[in-house]
Amino acid sequence: MATPDIDGYDAVIDFLHEAGLANGVVGLELNQISAETAEKFKKLLPEATIVNSKKAVNGVRLIKSDFEISVMKEAAAIADAAMMRATELIRPGARETDVVAEIVATQVRGAKGHPGTGFPPIGPLFFCSSPRTGAAHIPWSEDTIRDGSQINLEVTGVRHGYVVPLMRTFSVGAPPIVCFADTRHTLPVWRTR
Repeated sequence: MATPDIDGYDAVIDFLHEAGLANGVVGLELNQISAETAEKFKKLLPEATIVNSKKAVNGVRLIKSDFEISVMKEAAAIADAAMMRATELIRPGARETDVVAEIVATQVRGAKGHPGTGFPPIGPLFFCSSPRTGAAHIPWSEDTIRDGSQINLEVTGVRHGYVVPLMRTFSVGAPPIVCFADTRHTLPVWRTR
Protein backbone atom coordinates (compact mmCIF):
# COMPACT_ATOMS: atom_id res chain seq x y z
CA MET A 1 0.00 0.00 0.00
CA ALA A 2 1.20 3.48 -0.76
CA THR A 3 1.81 5.94 2.01
CA PRO A 4 0.13 9.24 1.11
CA ASP A 5 2.63 11.41 3.00
CA ILE A 6 5.73 9.77 1.48
CA ASP A 7 6.77 10.25 -2.13
CA GLY A 8 9.89 10.38 -4.26
CA TYR A 9 10.88 13.76 -2.87
CA ASP A 10 11.42 12.13 0.53
CA ALA A 11 14.23 10.08 -1.02
CA VAL A 12 15.83 13.28 -2.34
CA ILE A 13 15.54 14.94 1.08
CA ASP A 14 16.99 11.83 2.77
CA PHE A 15 19.90 11.90 0.32
CA LEU A 16 20.61 15.56 1.10
CA HIS A 17 20.74 14.71 4.82
CA GLU A 18 22.97 11.67 4.26
CA ALA A 19 25.34 13.62 2.00
CA GLY A 20 25.69 16.43 4.53
CA LEU A 21 23.98 18.93 2.25
CA ALA A 22 20.86 19.56 4.34
CA ASN A 23 22.14 22.90 5.59
CA GLY A 24 23.27 24.22 2.19
CA VAL A 25 21.52 25.89 -0.71
CA VAL A 26 18.86 23.72 -2.37
CA GLY A 27 17.59 24.75 -5.79
CA LEU A 28 14.04 23.76 -6.72
CA GLU A 29 12.09 24.42 -9.87
CA LEU A 30 9.28 26.11 -7.94
CA ASN A 31 7.22 26.55 -11.09
CA GLN A 32 7.28 22.78 -11.66
CA ILE A 33 6.41 21.44 -8.20
CA SER A 34 3.34 21.84 -6.03
CA ALA A 35 3.20 24.25 -3.12
CA GLU A 36 2.80 21.18 -0.88
CA THR A 37 6.10 19.76 -2.15
CA ALA A 38 7.89 23.08 -1.66
CA GLU A 39 6.58 23.18 1.91
CA LYS A 40 7.83 19.61 2.48
CA PHE A 41 11.37 20.69 1.52
CA LYS A 42 11.18 23.72 3.82
CA LYS A 43 9.85 21.62 6.71
CA LEU A 44 12.24 18.68 6.35
CA LEU A 45 15.27 20.84 5.50
CA PRO A 46 14.86 23.67 8.05
CA GLU A 47 18.55 24.67 7.89
CA ALA A 48 18.67 24.79 4.07
CA THR A 49 18.25 27.89 1.96
CA ILE A 50 15.63 27.08 -0.68
CA VAL A 51 16.05 29.01 -3.94
CA ASN A 52 14.10 28.98 -7.19
CA SER A 53 16.42 27.39 -9.75
CA LYS A 54 14.03 27.73 -12.68
CA LYS A 55 16.33 29.96 -14.70
CA ALA A 56 19.44 27.91 -13.91
CA VAL A 57 17.86 24.63 -14.97
CA ASN A 58 16.36 26.12 -18.13
CA GLY A 59 19.76 27.58 -19.03
CA VAL A 60 21.44 24.20 -18.64
CA ARG A 61 18.75 22.58 -20.78
CA LEU A 62 19.61 24.94 -23.63
CA ILE A 63 23.19 23.67 -23.82
CA LYS A 64 23.36 20.43 -25.79
CA SER A 65 26.27 18.05 -26.12
CA ASP A 66 27.32 16.68 -29.49
CA PHE A 67 25.65 13.40 -28.52
CA GLU A 68 22.36 15.14 -27.68
CA ILE A 69 22.45 17.02 -30.98
CA SER A 70 22.99 13.75 -32.86
CA VAL A 71 20.00 12.17 -31.10
CA MET A 72 17.89 15.25 -31.89
CA LYS A 73 18.89 14.92 -35.56
CA GLU A 74 17.68 11.31 -35.46
CA ALA A 75 14.38 12.52 -33.99
CA ALA A 76 14.16 15.20 -36.68
CA ALA A 77 14.61 12.57 -39.40
CA ILE A 78 11.69 10.63 -37.90
CA ALA A 79 9.53 13.76 -37.92
CA ASP A 80 10.52 14.39 -41.56
CA ALA A 81 9.66 10.80 -42.52
CA ALA A 82 6.29 11.05 -40.79
CA MET A 83 5.49 14.31 -42.60
CA MET A 84 6.55 12.86 -45.95
CA ARG A 85 4.28 9.88 -45.33
CA ALA A 86 1.43 12.28 -44.56
CA THR A 87 2.11 14.05 -47.86
CA GLU A 88 1.67 10.73 -49.68
CA LEU A 89 -1.59 9.89 -47.88
CA ILE A 90 -3.56 13.11 -47.51
CA ARG A 91 -6.02 12.95 -50.39
CA PRO A 92 -9.74 13.57 -50.91
CA GLY A 93 -11.68 10.48 -49.85
CA ALA A 94 -9.07 9.19 -47.37
CA ARG A 95 -10.29 8.64 -43.81
CA GLU A 96 -8.43 10.68 -41.22
CA THR A 97 -8.06 7.59 -39.00
CA ASP A 98 -6.39 5.61 -41.77
CA VAL A 99 -3.99 8.46 -42.58
CA VAL A 100 -3.11 8.89 -38.90
CA ALA A 101 -2.52 5.15 -38.43
CA GLU A 102 0.04 5.18 -41.23
CA ILE A 103 1.74 8.32 -39.92
CA VAL A 104 2.00 6.83 -36.43
CA ALA A 105 3.41 3.61 -37.90
CA THR A 106 6.10 5.70 -39.60
CA GLN A 107 6.88 7.46 -36.31
CA VAL A 108 7.34 4.08 -34.61
CA ARG A 109 9.37 2.53 -37.44
CA GLY A 110 11.58 5.60 -37.50
CA ALA A 111 14.02 6.71 -40.15
CA LYS A 112 17.59 6.09 -41.28
CA GLY A 113 17.86 2.95 -39.14
CA HIS A 114 16.69 4.63 -35.93
CA PRO A 115 13.23 3.65 -34.65
CA GLY A 116 11.03 6.02 -32.71
CA THR A 117 11.31 5.41 -28.98
CA GLY A 118 8.04 6.85 -27.72
CA PHE A 119 5.63 9.71 -27.96
CA PRO A 120 5.38 12.96 -26.03
CA PRO A 121 2.82 12.95 -23.19
CA ILE A 122 0.39 14.96 -25.30
CA GLY A 123 0.20 12.22 -27.94
CA PRO A 124 1.80 11.24 -31.24
CA LEU A 125 0.34 13.99 -33.42
CA PHE A 126 -2.36 16.57 -34.00
CA PHE A 127 -4.53 16.41 -37.12
CA CYS A 128 -6.88 19.40 -37.31
CA SER A 129 -8.93 19.40 -40.49
CA SER A 130 -11.70 21.60 -41.88
CA PRO A 131 -14.02 22.68 -40.39
CA ARG A 132 -12.19 22.14 -37.06
CA THR A 133 -9.02 24.08 -37.94
CA GLY A 134 -9.96 26.94 -35.63
CA ALA A 135 -9.21 24.70 -32.64
CA ALA A 136 -5.51 24.13 -32.17
CA HIS A 137 -3.97 20.88 -30.96
CA ILE A 138 -6.90 18.57 -31.39
CA PRO A 139 -6.77 14.93 -32.47
CA TRP A 140 -8.01 13.40 -35.69
CA SER A 141 -11.62 12.45 -36.28
CA GLU A 142 -13.51 9.75 -38.12
CA ASP A 143 -14.18 12.15 -40.99
CA THR A 144 -13.19 11.69 -44.61
CA ILE A 145 -10.84 14.24 -46.12
CA ARG A 146 -12.65 16.42 -48.63
CA ASP A 147 -11.46 18.42 -51.60
CA GLY A 148 -10.89 22.00 -50.46
CA SER A 149 -10.06 20.97 -46.88
CA GLN A 150 -7.31 22.58 -44.86
CA ILE A 151 -5.36 20.27 -42.56
CA ASN A 152 -3.06 21.54 -39.84
CA LEU A 153 -0.74 18.66 -39.01
CA GLU A 154 1.82 18.48 -36.21
CA VAL A 155 3.98 15.37 -35.93
CA THR A 156 6.90 14.54 -33.69
CA GLY A 157 9.99 12.46 -33.92
CA VAL A 158 11.11 10.99 -30.60
CA ARG A 159 14.46 9.39 -29.76
CA HIS A 160 15.32 8.59 -26.17
CA GLY A 161 13.20 11.39 -24.72
CA TYR A 162 14.27 14.04 -27.21
CA VAL A 163 11.22 15.36 -29.05
CA VAL A 164 11.40 17.23 -32.35
CA PRO A 165 8.06 18.63 -33.57
CA LEU A 166 7.25 19.54 -37.15
CA MET A 167 4.15 21.39 -38.32
CA ARG A 168 2.68 21.86 -41.78
CA THR A 169 -0.57 23.11 -43.24
CA PHE A 170 -2.01 21.12 -46.14
CA SER A 171 -4.50 22.52 -48.61
CA VAL A 172 -6.28 19.59 -50.23
CA GLY A 173 -7.03 20.37 -53.85
CA ALA A 174 -7.21 23.99 -54.92
CA PRO A 175 -7.18 26.31 -51.91
CA PRO A 176 -10.20 28.59 -51.54
CA ILE A 177 -9.59 32.06 -52.99
CA VAL A 178 -10.08 33.53 -49.50
CA CYS A 179 -6.68 32.05 -48.58
CA PHE A 180 -5.02 34.46 -50.97
CA ALA A 181 -7.07 37.58 -50.21
CA ASP A 182 -4.72 39.01 -47.58
CA THR A 183 -1.44 37.72 -49.00
CA ARG A 184 -1.76 39.77 -52.20
CA HIS A 185 -1.35 42.89 -50.08
CA THR A 186 1.32 41.60 -47.71
CA LEU A 187 3.61 39.77 -50.14
CA PRO A 188 4.92 42.99 -51.76
CA VAL A 189 5.79 44.29 -48.27
CA TRP A 190 7.69 41.08 -47.40
CA ARG A 191 9.60 41.20 -50.68
CA THR A 192 10.85 44.73 -50.05
CA ARG A 193 12.56 43.77 -46.79
